[in-house]
Amino acid sequence: MRYLKFLLLFLTLLKAEASTVWVTYDKNRYEIGSVTIDGYQCIGIDDLAKIVGADLTYQKEVERVEFLCKTHTLVFFPDNPFVKFDSSFINLPCEVLFLNQQPFLPIQFMNKIFTLLKFSFLWDREKQELLIQKKTSNLKKITIFELDEETKVKIYLDSPLRFMTDPTKPGKLGLKIYGAVAPERISGAEPVGMIEGVEFEQLENAVKLWFTLNKKTRAFRAYLYKDPPIIHLTLSKEVKLEPLRPKRPAIVKTDFGKIHKIVIDPGHGGIDPGAVGPRGYYEKDANLTISKILKKLLEGKLGVEVIMTRETDTLIALQQRTEIANENYADLFISIHCNASPRWQRNSRGVETYFLSTAKTDEARAVAARENASIKFDMEETENFDDVSLILWDLAQNEFLTESSELAEMIQEELVKRLRILNRGMNQAGFFVLNGAYMPSVLVECAFISHREEERLLRTKRFKQKIAEGIFKGIKRFKEKYETRLSS
Repeated sequence: MRYLKFLLLFLTLLKAEASTVWVTYDKNRYEIGSVTIDGYQCIGIDDLAKIVGADLTYQKEVERVEFLCKTHTLVFFPDNPFVKFDSSFINLPCEVLFLNQQPFLPIQFMNKIFTLLKFSFLWDREKQELLIQKKTSNLKKITIFELDEETKVKIYLDSPLRFMTDPTKPGKLGLKIYGAVAPERISGAEPVGMIEGVEFEQLENAVKLWFTLNKKTRAFRAYLYKDPPIIHLTLSKEVKLEPLRPKRPAIVKTDFGKIHKIVIDPGHGGIDPGAVGPRGYYEKDANLTISKILKKLLEGKLGVEVIMTRETDTLIALQQRTEIANENYADLFISIHCNASPRWQRNSRGVETYFLSTAKTDEARAVAARENASIKFDMEETENFDDVSLILWDLAQNEFLTESSELAEMIQEELVKRLRILNRGMNQAGFFVLNGAYMPSVLVECAFISHREEERLLRTKRFKQKIAEGIFKGIKRFKEKYETRLSS
């Protein structure tokens, strides 16, 4: 297998096109080389490190390259779509290509990684110019004070930003601010009153603040003022605000067990295109089109309410997708994706449907790894990794494993009836996007966008219509069986 990889890599490089790219950073202009491989125009991480003043080291014994920038570390692995950022992982739509022990990345995916290092990349394809800028913080300061036996927190922003509270950790309260960029140190975040400590974490598209609370804290309230933009957080010793306990939708079915609200999740979006086909078709576009057709079918023929996690080409974090389903008390969660395989397995094809559980095959683990935006995948820690602990974070999900597997089976059967492609069956794996959903949940891999023929099919309106009809019919069958069983 390893010999085959090197052979295919050699044949790929024979087709690679070399060109020059101009890079502007910190008022300086640099000329560097680029190569176009499989339709991606790529530049070397070694050139990038020299430009932004980072250190680059190659660790031959474990075959990886470390990119050290200030207090953060990026780790690149050869022929692997995952890039490690400190202790978490970023899932790229393609494998990182190594040439002469140096990683090369497509320019179009640079923002997905380097936004965590607070860099932004503006690419002008026609002029072949890349502008690298340092992102400025939009989270200005925090003030904490006591007033009327309550502890008050004010978080000052440059503009109004959406946020969510997370009281699921004992003794802590989390606050996730979407679109926020934190400074290296947040001023005014010293412990006061009921707050014994403040930690913050820069995520790919948000800042997560964790407040350590003393034992007397019983309740909280959080809201946003838009003018001026300030998030107000109030902590109380009495349960007169929102009780400080895990925010968990009640697992209770209304209307005598009827399914009346469904969340459809078009995978990927925005700066994350998902997998990209041999002819350049983006997975995110196929996912969105199929989801919109499915929405019309469900609303028009079943009369259910449908909520989309995204209706445009925008990036939604994996955790936020299930949060949308939970916050709206959805009865079903359907995540739509297209499958893909590495360069040396381009003949992989077919349709399959997944539900959340421990992966039983290497292929299922590989599919889950490609879709997950963050996963324990460190070369040095893989042997100690507990697969069960990854996917069963919340025991409430167990209550829906049977229903999820039944839903996946019905959808798979209906898809196979309509699509003249390989039946890969119903499978189970640890998808982050399904984790934490308090309802039956499935992920559909509609076809292999990496397969030339199936990419051609995915481009056609007729094929996408058939996919949506198959998923709709599976949901309809499940709804009828589910409602009959719960109402009897």
